Amino acid sequence: MIRMSEWQVGVAFVRGLNMFKVRRVKAEKIFKALKRAENKSVRFIGMYKTDDIIFVKRRKVPYAAASSIIERELSKLFKERIYVTSRSLRSIRGVIGRAQEAKTRKLQAN
Repeated sequence: MIRMSEWQVGVAFVRGLNMFKVRRVKAEKIFKALKRAENKSVRFIGMYKTDDIIFVKRRKVPYAAASSIIERELSKLFKERIYVTSRSLRSIRGVIGRAQEAKTRKLQAN
């Protein structure tokens, strides 16, 4: 059981999957590979489409640790280098908030 006080949520963005009929794969296949690669510090909890992976990591573990696991497993799956970047849920919420503020300002200016 995961006690969320010990964990942080992150999202990994995978570059170039299922775009223009390149590197086509079902999300279930990716998720199964990632679940096998879980460890005591990083767990995979969901996906959005095939290129956004939701994970939790222990507080002391860098987000890049999850990215490294994902890159390794997907590179094995596709037999080529796959690139991943991860962000905290806090960062993503901040970006969304700024985008909404900018949209509101732009609409008010028109």
